[in-house]
Amino acid sequence: MRKIPIIIALSTLSLWTYAQNQKVTFNGAARSSIESNLLPETDTSNIDQSTGGNTVVDLRMDIKPSDNIRIKTDFRFANPMGGFWGQGAAIQLRHLSIKGVAGNIFKYRFGDIDLKMTPYTLYNTDGELSKNEAEIFKYTRNLNQEENFMYGNFWHQQGVDGAFRLGFDKFIQSADVSGFMVRNRSVEGSVIPDRLQGGTVVKCNINPTAYIGFNYISLFDLPKTVNNEAKEKYQNSVYSGIARMHIRNFALFAEAGASLVAYTDTSAIAIKDITGDFFEVGFERKFIANQLTFQTTYRRVSNDFYSSGAQSKRINFGSTPQVLPIVSENMYTRSVGLMDLVKDQTIYNQTITPQLMGYDYALNHVTPYGKATPNRKGVSVELDYTDSANVYATSVAADFLQDVRGEGTEELRNYLLLNWNGMLAINKLLDIKNTLQITAGVQYASSTRDGKGLVPNVDFQSIAYDAGIEIELIPRFDVLAGAKFVNAEGTEYFTTRTEFNEIDDYSVFSLETKQTLYAGGVRYRFNDNIALTLQGSTYSFADATTSTNDFSIQQVYLLFAMKF
Repeated sequence: MRKIPIIIALSTLSLWTYAQNQKVTFNGAARSSIESNLLPETDTSNIDQSTGGNTVVDLRMDIKPSDNIRIKTDFRFANPMGGFWGQGAAIQLRHLSIKGVAGNIFKYRFGDIDLKMTPYTLYNTDGELSKNEAEIFKYTRNLNQEENFMYGNFWHQQGVDGAFRLGFDKFIQSADVSGFMVRNRSVEGSVIPDRLQGGTVVKCNINPTAYIGFNYISLFDLPKTVNNEAKEKYQNSVYSGIARMHIRNFALFAEAGASLVAYTDTSAIAIKDITGDFFEVGFERKFIANQLTFQTTYRRVSNDFYSSGAQSKRINFGSTPQVLPIVSENMYTRSVGLMDLVKDQTIYNQTITPQLMGYDYALNHVTPYGKATPNRKGVSVELDYTDSANVYATSVAADFLQDVRGEGTEELRNYLLLNWNGMLAINKLLDIKNTLQITAGVQYASSTRDGKGLVPNVDFQSIAYDAGIEIELIPRFDVLAGAKFVNAEGTEYFTTRTEFNEIDDYSVFSLETKQTLYAGGVRYRFNDNIALTLQGSTYSFADATTSTNDFSIQQVYLLFAMKF
């Protein structure tokens, strides 16, 4: 609370500056939410009900002290439900950055920055089951992702970056060069050193339709930040070459590279030196005035390939859900499920991690780390279509993959991942003014391996469905409904890894679970930036192998959100 006078002073100063010189612009967002969660009466062992909510206002200032410099800030004023007379209220500085252009040549940014390279070097892969969601789910998921600075496939980090372009008369037209350095971990005590992550991208533009490039990124320790004699050091580096060429409606592209995980102990002896590699090659063709796109690729990612910037997951499946975490008669802590993926803002991971994070086999065990998933090789095919009037859109994708190296046996797993999603704007089809739109999607994932009588066979499959409807009854008043289903069944192996991502052990498990999420509600849009929504949902989990683990949660959720 002692910071309040400072914030007020800064705000007053900013308003005065704006009035005098119009060098400061304001925008922001605000929302207020109330929720009530309920376990059914059959659950007599745990807390049956929880309520919560808060009100937050984000005030963003864009300051232009000169034509070539901009300062961005984001102050948050937050008050939890029940925080009367300011009790529990908080003021936070959520974002602070400075960016500019030096000499009309060099672009730079300091502070909070968003970074992305390629799916194998630095990339924030989309969350599970997020493609083409029902509007009732997408609306809340997007709010939670914004809360965690998850914009597209960028990682939100803190540091510095810069970029410039060089022009050439021969061989290539220009070269775009960029680089960054961010702080991944600060000093802890006297034994854990600073950890930084830096990278660079060089893109040589041969002509407007073709380029070649080089990427490098490294996560590394600074041993002497804890002790002048410190020798212990961790490093994970990835480098790659990339190329792309367009010829009319046809494109060829490729990327190949390698990774290094190195560790030096306190005696300055390198005790780990693990290398991996990958490559991907593919082509893309557009048809029907660019409305239809066909793409196919082949990739191979070795079992020892590790890229912290690309394989860190968006969702932390090791986190404890915020809503009623203790469930069932067994009183166990439930794992992240369908409801949490679209409603819980606390399950997001905001850190580049040096170890492979856990994942949920029921949601996607074929490519849990996106294209950079290690120990995979095979063909991917994707077909996307959107008509010129945006009446109908659909996408079909398939991954036919296999292990690069057998795990625990010489036999290789075979993987299949199928995705379909579609959208139909019925109002446009029937020439109706008010919105009437349906969405649907299916994901099927499987893995198989013959154990040859030596080890248990692998035979695991999961299927997920998503469906939704949006009906605008009267202008700006919407009725929303959606449903998600996930069924998983079969036998697979769980791998235990060391801190350097080497497989240490395997354990076989059998799974037969079913998750369902139903939601319905209404929304009134005061304008394009302000909306009030009321939702009700029911989430159920059933485990056929241990029925005492079954549970369901009912939720009522009221949300007012605005941007200004």
